[in-house]
Amino acid sequence: MRIDDKVAAIAISIFTGSMASAVIISLFSFNFGAVLIVCMFCFVMTTVVGVPLSLLIHGIIRKSDSLTAFYRIVVHMVAGYGAIVMLELLMGVSFKASLSLDEAIFAFSGAINGLVYGSIYELFRQKWGRVV
Repeated sequence: MRIDDKVAAIAISIFTGSMASAVIISLFSFNFGAVLIVCMFCFVMTTVVGVPLSLLIHGIIRKSDSLTAFYRIVVHMVAGYGAIVMLELLMGVSFKASLSLDEAIFAFSGAINGLVYGSIYELFRQKWGRVV
């Protein structure tokens, strides 16, 4: 996979992953009116935090079989959850308060975003070489 193919796969994954995550999270929270705000938050967090984490994950887990791709998707989900928990702790939420239902749902939205972005990016990585 050439570097411009990788950049294109990342860009497409960010846009489609952010929109899909926003729709899923908004439906999960029964507030479809917040889809634009959630999409902007998912886009910024995926671009600033998620892409470097994703490149780190793909640098550490290098094999390219289907089981390893599944592991990378799971690690993306865990990294998304962890990134939101770290954001909550950096914003001054105490650890005990971060276990409340509202904060847990917020952290779970990071896991959803990581799962969707990781799945889309893995799909493009696996299939992009055959298309281009």
